[in-house]
Amino acid sequence: MTSHAQAHPAAVSTRHSAYVAMRDGVRLAVEIWLPPGTVETAERVTTLCWFTRYWRAMLRDGPEPRAYGEAVAQAGFAFVHVDARGSGASFGVRLVEYSDDEVADMGEIIDWIAAQPWSDGRVATGGVSYVGNTAELAASLGRPALCAAVPQFTDYDFFDQILFPGGLLNRGFVDSWGQFVRALDRNDIALLRTRFAALGFADTRGVKPVDGAETALADALADHEANGYYLDACRSWTFRDDVAGVNDSGALIRRKPLFTYARALEQAQTPMLHWIGWLDSATAAGALARFAALDAPNTILIGPWTHGATARADVFDDARQPVVPSPAAQRALILRYIADAAAGRPGPGRCVIYYTMGEGAWRRTRVWPPRTVSPQTLFLHADGALRDEAPTAREATCVYVVDVEAGTGDATRWTTSMGGGPVAYGDRVAADARLLTFTAAPLDAPLAIVGAPQVTLELSSSHADIAVIAYLEAVAPDGQVRYLTEGALRAVHRRIHPGRSPHDPFAPNRSFLRADAWPLTPGEPATLTFNLIPTAVRVPAGWRMRLALAGADKDTFARIPADGRPEWRLFAQSDAASWLVLPVDSDPAPGDELERLLW
Repeated sequence: MTSHAQAHPAAVSTRHSAYVAMRDGVRLAVEIWLPPGTVETAERVTTLCWFTRYWRAMLRDGPEPRAYGEAVAQAGFAFVHVDARGSGASFGVRLVEYSDDEVADMGEIIDWIAAQPWSDGRVATGGVSYVGNTAELAASLGRPALCAAVPQFTDYDFFDQILFPGGLLNRGFVDSWGQFVRALDRNDIALLRTRFAALGFADTRGVKPVDGAETALADALADHEANGYYLDACRSWTFRDDVAGVNDSGALIRRKPLFTYARALEQAQTPMLHWIGWLDSATAAGALARFAALDAPNTILIGPWTHGATARADVFDDARQPVVPSPAAQRALILRYIADAAAGRPGPGRCVIYYTMGEGAWRRTRVWPPRTVSPQTLFLHADGALRDEAPTAREATCVYVVDVEAGTGDATRWTTSMGGGPVAYGDRVAADARLLTFTAAPLDAPLAIVGAPQVTLELSSSHADIAVIAYLEAVAPDGQVRYLTEGALRAVHRRIHPGRSPHDPFAPNRSFLRADAWPLTPGEPATLTFNLIPTAVRVPAGWRMRLALAGADKDTFARIPADGRPEWRLFAQSDAASWLVLPVDSDPAPGDELERLLW
């Protein structure tokens, strides 16, 4: 018998599905692709395993497109795709995402794979988004057979980085995702074909039953009727401790964020290659927080990508440009990483490999931020300027009445989270006319921003709770305005604790818990400090940096407060200043090709 992964381009892989019983008798549906000849030759191969709640496979009106599993098998690996309990063709109930039972199932499936006659005893996990989260959760279990994990576009802190960025409800994502998973669990073909056609369900005939157990699907779907949908109550939530499901006895079940598994992940020491996009919600913040928190062989790869790396997303490039690497090349990189890890060569180890937008260069660093990055402070002045010099006026303020019609459009870092749609903010001249803006003088030389900008605002408000959204932008010599990144804070969450935050060591340490609520006193000044989402971007000489402040994004976030138009008074004076801190790389390392940095 042999144990290797090599291409079999001429023959066809074998594919079948089966039920695997868990410790409590719940049966999970698994789809299995094996390389050509594996069964006939008794060849043993390494396995890539995905755990999903988005169906491991579906029936279609027409022929099924070439499956990812087929491509993996053609490369000489087994591919196992699993319907998580309470989803797809699997039995069981899911009251909350990533429950303890769901995580425990992952360990049992890994053990089951390792014991199969076609397995060489080595398993890797991977996947995008929800599936990527499961890859990391599986790695936290420390199973001996698990040799690597490749989580892509994951949510290290689902509260602050996707559902409630800065405490603001990401209304569009919550509504769409909640409706989507309910349709999946109910096998609602009509809704999936219409509302979610763009996600690949235009020709679906429903979830694929397990081979030889077609009649079992109805019983599995009956189990799903008891599923809990904790996002249904999302519009009433304000705090991190509001996020919960309810079990049969009415007790709350908290969804555990990935960062609570940090110590288990560190102990497991599983080599991991994390794929993230600079413009994919706030996943970059989570990836860098993970890198800082864990002393583990994590390679963080951050590129110019939409969610899932299905399209290009560079603030200085046309979104219609081809994605690089191509989908096939991405898959090849992942499989090479897994093959190396299975052979005891776990890639580049603990480092960040990142792409600089506006420059087109890849770099690698063993520390974050890179050692050549230092803070540059720009102060907000009452005349609308951003300057190095602090304000000297004894009294200087800017009054802003929140424009509730301000927005960012329908192709943003937040909309791409549902299916990997394009990110294209366009020229923000008209958008900025609704905002409070502060603009710097033209740059004498190119400016490399690498890391998370931070704003500190001294302001008073007519309302006790407000939304503050800060956009970092670049203004071209011809007046066009480019979006670079953004950050937000709901004022009730403004309290900061000493020490480092467990969910983002680079950001002010705020808990988002009910016990730490601290509303504003209308008319009284308060200090609001928060990070913008990290970025790596090179702004050309002659351009001007801009900070634009908003109190609403009608296209993305729920309105805070729900009624009324808050009036702010922003202080820009000697004893009450407001400022922006940029992480500036004064001496960037030379760029290189991505593949050379990975090996």
